[in-house]
Amino acid sequence: AEAAEAAEAAEAALLAASPDGWLRSILDELQQSVEELSPASARRLRAELARDHTPFAPAWRASFADVTAHGVCGVCGADLSAGPLVPAQRARLREGLLAAAAARGPLHGLALRAFGEWVSRRGYKYVVDGANVAYRNQNYDGGRFSLEQVGLLLDELRRRSGGAAPLLVLPKVYLTARLVPNHTQPRVVPSKERAAYSAAEAAIAKRLRGSEHVWAVPDGSNDDWYWMLATLVLADSGGGGGGGGGGEVVRAVTNDRMRDHAGLGARRFEGRRARDDALPAREFFRWAAHHVVHFDFSHAVAPDRETPSVQLTEPPPYVRASHAASHAAGRAWHFPAAAPPPASRALGGFTSLAGSTSGRSSDSGAGSEGGESGGGESGARSSRQPCAPAGEGPAGRGAEAEGGQWLCVWTDAPPLARAEAWSSLPETLELAGGAHASQPADAEERNN
Repeated sequence: AEAAEAAEAAEAALLAASPDGWLRSILDELQQSVEELSPASARRLRAELARDHTPFAPAWRASFADVTAHGVCGVCGADLSAGPLVPAQRARLREGLLAAAAARGPLHGLALRAFGEWVSRRGYKYVVDGANVAYRNQNYDGGRFSLEQVGLLLDELRRRSGGAAPLLVLPKVYLTARLVPNHTQPRVVPSKERAAYSAAEAAIAKRLRGSEHVWAVPDGSNDDWYWMLATLVLADSGGGGGGGGGGEVVRAVTNDRMRDHAGLGARRFEGRRARDDALPAREFFRWAAHHVVHFDFSHAVAPDRETPSVQLTEPPPYVRASHAASHAAGRAWHFPAAAPPPASRALGGFTSLAGSTSGRSSDSGAGSEGGESGGGESGARSSRQPCAPAGEGPAGRGAEAEGGQWLCVWTDAPPLARAEAWSSLPETLELAGGAHASQPADAEERNN
């Protein structure tokens, strides 16, 4: 009770001393805690900020807006393509990965941290889940771990990047052992069965061992930690990821559904207890929707077949989730405030994790059956569809229409110092962030 009273007193003091700072903190909290606002909540928040007598006028404004196909707000001009994760959310994901590694053992935690420091000094556009690629489409009698598939994908990524090399993350055993695991699917062959590389694959393995763009994951560590961490570290170091460091967004190339890592919305239950190493759900879903590239081959690499073609499915330019972004003159917050068009999906269409407009987890859609299996029919081409914009006209066109897909709240003036009380906005924001906001799958499950 004392802590709650102290928090309320601190908030009241901030509101009295700096209404501008108070509103910024509230909007930041709202952006991190909800994926979208109901139309009613969005209209109410917009109406409150439009009142001339508030301590926030005229520095703060709110309008319904459309976002172009490239992620540019038609009202304030902010670019949403940098992604929906703010630095604090990326930090929570990073710490979650490091904690999971440390829980496996002190050496695993130190190894992952060393990788993070190494990759922060480099720049990549793509980070590849090598084991997932090698096992893709190989779950048939006679199928095997295929370094040739890895080589084909790396070549395609290099071509798309103008010659820039991607980073390959691969468990050490696949680079150094004389015999490597043949399959991850024991229903096809025993999972412990191992086989030697062909001459062509042995040559690829030798080349990869000498490459500065390959990271060999220590035995016993989860390779997923590494390629996930790379996208987060590069986002803040400026080597890629957008948003924090300002570099180009770095993508993780995988068909792994990552069920073991998603937080409450997709936890694996043992009895009724969730995994201790599950990552925070909201941050994880936003990360996956923005950073994961799905892939496929026209067919599996096999000795008696022609070389397969490679297909890549990039995520949409922006994610349908709450954003906080800079624009030409200040700061802006964007909240989806209307039902998405039929062609779009929540969180940018990452249907294997968030296939409904409420952020509900879904098992249908893209990619392999999880982990490194990579088998079965691919859904990569159909699982992710770009967020269809409501309009692509010049800035401001239709901005005040009730049909705008987003609520844009922005400011371009220095902080205000008026100590004028305003009691209606806290109630408005509480409504917007409460029952009328969409809930992640974990909250929905607890309420059922």
